[in-house]
Amino acid sequence: MLRHSARLAVTCIFSAFLSNTVFSQSKKDIVKYDIKNVTATTTINKDGSEVSFTDFSESYDKEGNVIEEKERDSKGDFRKHITRKFNRSGKLLEETQWNEKGGVIKKYIAVYDSNNERISEQTVDGNGVITEWSKATFDANGNKITEVQLDDKGKVLRKHVYSYDRNGFRKERKTYAPDEKLIMLRKYTYKTSSDK
Repeated sequence: MLRHSARLAVTCIFSAFLSNTVFSQSKKDIVKYDIKNVTATTTINKDGSEVSFTDFSESYDKEGNVIEEKERDSKGDFRKHITRKFNRSGKLLEETQWNEKGGVIKKYIAVYDSNNERISEQTVDGNGVITEWSKATFDANGNKITEVQLDDKGKVLRKHVYSYDRNGFRKERKTYAPDEKLIMLRKYTYKTSSDK
């Protein structure tokens, strides 16, 4: 039988190995091997007794998307719990952060158009109050042309307007205040390997 410190070291090394191999697997591998869940278990000496706990757990849907994450710290205490929902195209629809007692801390919600472009996203707190909100529009090529940041009542806080060159590369982003005054201009420059 391993001494406790040796067993803890082996467990920690195994957990680190597991997190660097299984957790970093591609969605393709998760689907190929039909992995539904992966966990890492740690054993520690707490007040003279060995205590084992699952310090990390991930669950996957049939497409290999991470639909649930749970983490505990090195003492076995709650660190985080996140659940996610995806659409048929694998785009994130909803992400919820939970507290230790199962209450909602905050929730992110995304809405997509018929071209699967995200047109709205909101973050709400545990009481359902909007804390962040943005809406976007896209052109026929799928380029984002506007993005509006709103407060909890839908009032415009900031508006971004994007323009593109003939190749579809973003040229600039103009940012406007609620009164439509230009407050920032960002220009994009692209260099190719043939540029000197």
